[in-house]
Amino acid sequence: MEEKFLTPKEAAKILGVHPLTLYRWAKAGKIRYITTPGGRFRYPLSEIKRILGSHGMDLETEHKAVIYIRVSPGKKLENNQLNREIDELKKLARKKGLDIVDIIIDHSHGYCVKTPSILKLLDLVKNKKIKKIIIPNDMTFSNTCSWVYHELFNAFGVEVIVAKRPYKIFSDPYLEMIELINEVLKKEEIR
Repeated sequence: MEEKFLTPKEAAKILGVHPLTLYRWAKAGKIRYITTPGGRFRYPLSEIKRILGSHGMDLETEHKAVIYIRVSPGKKLENNQLNREIDELKKLARKKGLDIVDIIIDHSHGYCVKTPSILKLLDLVKNKKIKKIIIPNDMTFSNTCSWVYHELFNAFGVEVIVAKRPYKIFSDPYLEMIELINEVLKKEEIR
């Protein structure tokens, strides 16, 4: 198999160091490199994997991402609103050089409930199939415990990329909660 060579910027990003640090390592003999006919440094992928050790297997998924969107049941969406949101998130992924492996749309109220969509996302994270999750806003995972998901994914080495900040605090979460309470009360009235 032919060796793949990375630019200093690519190699530094994977290793989590500044390109100048990588240059110093090369000059000190800590990392193997080649020079192009133009005098540019290139680093063998096998050398990057060696430095990363057991984490080298993660290189294949370094640019793999999932788009995750939650839509509240019964919420009225404007014409093509969901498609426009997906297109915006895809554009962000392209800008960051990410490969989208899946688009997960969760139809739930977002109150820390097991849904097939969140279980699918967790499975991708646990099995190291992705390194990034792109979400529209901070409240996408949950209205009540979004921070728990962020911490969980971070613990697995998965970065959550939030497209829009800050979330309008008096908007959807509270309206969704009121809608949910209304639904429960209506069901009680029917009985």
